[in-house]
Amino acid sequence: MTLGLFAWLVPAFGPVAAAAVVAALAGRAGPRSLGFDGGYAVGAVLVLVASGGAWALGVVDAGAALVATLSLAVTGSLALVRRLDAPDGRWGRRLRSRLVMGVPWGTLVTVGGVLSVYLFVQGGAAAWADPVTLPFRAWSLLYPLGLLTAPFSHDGPGHLVGNLAGTLVFGSLAEYAWGHFPRERGASSFGSPWTNPLVRAFLVVPAAAVAVGLVTSLFSLGPVIGFSGVVFALVGFALVRYPIGTVVAVVTVGAVRLVYFALRRPVVVSEATPSPPSAPWWAGVAIQAHALGLLVGVALGLLVFARRDDGPSALRLWAGALLLGVEQSLWAVYWFRGNETYVLYRGPGIVLVVLLALLVATALTAPDRPLRGLELRGRRRDGDAAPTGAVEADGGRETETDPRASPDAGEGGSDAGGGPKLTWRTVAVVVLLVGLGLTAGPGVGSKALAVADDAAPGDGSRQVAVGDYTVGYAENVRNRRVALVDVEAFDETTAVRTSGVIVSSPDRQIWQQTVSTRRLAFDGEVDVTVGGPGWRRTVTAVRRGWSADGGGTAYIVWLDPEDGERRLAFRSDPATAADRIAGRNVSVAPGEDGFFVTVEGPNGSVDTAPVPGVNESVTAGGLTLTNRENDVYASVDDTRVRVLSKEEYE
Repeated sequence: MTLGLFAWLVPAFGPVAAAAVVAALAGRAGPRSLGFDGGYAVGAVLVLVASGGAWALGVVDAGAALVATLSLAVTGSLALVRRLDAPDGRWGRRLRSRLVMGVPWGTLVTVGGVLSVYLFVQGGAAAWADPVTLPFRAWSLLYPLGLLTAPFSHDGPGHLVGNLAGTLVFGSLAEYAWGHFPRERGASSFGSPWTNPLVRAFLVVPAAAVAVGLVTSLFSLGPVIGFSGVVFALVGFALVRYPIGTVVAVVTVGAVRLVYFALRRPVVVSEATPSPPSAPWWAGVAIQAHALGLLVGVALGLLVFARRDDGPSALRLWAGALLLGVEQSLWAVYWFRGNETYVLYRGPGIVLVVLLALLVATALTAPDRPLRGLELRGRRRDGDAAPTGAVEADGGRETETDPRASPDAGEGGSDAGGGPKLTWRTVAVVVLLVGLGLTAGPGVGSKALAVADDAAPGDGSRQVAVGDYTVGYAENVRNRRVALVDVEAFDETTAVRTSGVIVSSPDRQIWQQTVSTRRLAFDGEVDVTVGGPGWRRTVTAVRRGWSADGGGTAYIVWLDPEDGERRLAFRSDPATAADRIAGRNVSVAPGEDGFFVTVEGPNGSVDTAPVPGVNESVTAGGLTLTNRENDVYASVDDTRVRVLSKEEYE
């Protein structure tokens, strides 16, 4: 692993481990009257003194000392709370009654598996901050590698840490709710593989996470990447048992992430700088995949906990689901119009979250009694008694039989002569499953479409081929990922257009705008990484341009592969300055290797010259063009006007 990886991992765990070891030793050696927590306090003081002295002597820097202090602040406060609460072993006994050794082993195994994919499949061990992502997205049903790896791959360190923190918190809560030890009456812990605590902890939980991940990958909308679908399934599963506790866990996830990044960078110095053009935050959230994962988790929880009668109330479930939906931005329903334009349907999104909360609450708490008049009746033979609770004709008028008066009525108002009844709970569960199907349907539909072999935009001579990838640049071309099939609804259409650096691969069913035109204009140079398991290559997109005062920008885009020759990918139209000098128009136009100034005279004559270098001058069309620190001035007689400025990048 590289030093960059250690820079992310060691600050989070090293100081905590060191503080815990020293405090534990002090706790064992401390006065008996203090107890463990008193000894912990002594150990904390020793570590603080040691870290302060090491900083004063120059052994460690201030950042390391702050990391140690923060570690002790968190662990020390927990020790004091433990002292005040005086659990006398209750916490440990409760955990050990549900989990093997009181540890959520399945969650830890799952976290280790996801981290391994990032390190060894995506190449994060060699480039922690820049993993390979394109081939590990769920592009299409025709691309199995993407479908299998997408739910366990991530877009970068921040994405990974966020999902791992959510897995640790929600996974532990969900694993505790299920338990490693069977709770069914008469079940033995080692009576079968299903009831074996070790199998449940080390195999069933990780296998369930993998299965849910594959489901979310298959039915998610668009080429998603990340473990968040599984995290939301864990949220939904835990919500069934602990709705309010799950809401508290959302805050806990934020706290875990904050502490992690504070341990890694205890002091941050920032300056006010321009930000590159980017999509709004809500356009980067896979809302449909999150909602799908949540509903899958609720359905699994309903299946697992259906036989338990100690579930939460409808109000708690509704409030928990509503708060979760709002806090996790499930209301952020949006549409992509193309060319970096997005539409957020915030109002309708909130309505959907309220309906989702109602759906969850009713599916889990609806009464198990029949709906009157909606009995699923079988065919009756002549002479059979009418089903209880059914409507019969009595002398031309309708009467209703009383199930309580029937001598054959059984529990729930059913009898031997009637068919199964449609209950409120059955209807609620069916509606939940229908909602799950409606959420999943568009996702599998989007992955059933294929990218054509000629999908790469632009001229082939201006593209760069890297393996089975084609990297090109184009403007205002049809977005092949959104517009494979044209659909129009609610004044929106799927026939959208896009501009920028585009990577395509028919073999992998990939068509992706990786760098927008505005982003390249802001940065000047942007790296595009392509690859696969065990390999990666980088193609650098380079833009250079000149702006005509009041008349737009002329620019050139090159593609520069790391192991090949730079290739001209795009030339824009000329740009003309707004001011006329002595009746002449001045324009700048891109050429094969540079830029040219064109001067058009009053009589229609045209003269061309290269854009002068810094502190140089050229003459064209009767004008003298002088470059002063990348600003070009046109002069004639006593008139001098700035006409061009070299494009600058951040």
